[in-house]
Amino acid sequence: MFLMIPKIAKISNQHKLDEISCTKVQYLYELIVICVFYFIKLQLMRILYFLIISFGLLISCDDPKPNDLLPDRTVNVTVDMGLPMYQNLLVPSGYAVTPTSPEYGFKGILIINRNGSGYVAYDRACPHYGVNDCSAMTYDGLYLKCPCDNSRFNPLNGGVSITEGIDYQAREYHVEMLSATVLRISNY
Repeated sequence: MFLMIPKIAKISNQHKLDEISCTKVQYLYELIVICVFYFIKLQLMRILYFLIISFGLLISCDDPKPNDLLPDRTVNVTVDMGLPMYQNLLVPSGYAVTPTSPEYGFKGILIINRNGSGYVAYDRACPHYGVNDCSAMTYDGLYLKCPCDNSRFNPLNGGVSITEGIDYQAREYHVEMLSATVLRISNY
């Protein structure tokens, strides 16, 4: 009988080890299941965010229509910055104004050198008035200014109005560099 007790104790200890091993395996299995669940949840969230952003971009990529009261007019002109009237465009922050004629928009075009990083161009017609209701906007080196009501537009920020109550923006034209001294200005 004395010899039987250790054998029973040995069997009893082995059973406890099996229970502990089973508990560890079960714990490990649950941990893996939780990790897989959170991984799938994270992937689904990423897919959902991707779809939301993609849908938002698709909606916002409409045909760029100007936010102004001016009628449509085709503009497609080249500007030679080698000519004296446009040489100021070769200087960073320099600007020039085109003649006032139908091929140059409604009241002429203001072209600005954006500190050597590119060019922007805006029609000088006040965007919140009819074409013949107001004279051409002026440029003071910072803002386009409408002479009818002194409303101002920021040409370095998309032509948005900085005057309270004016929700229109100056009509912007596309500027393409054809060479070091020649620009093409056109509708988008």
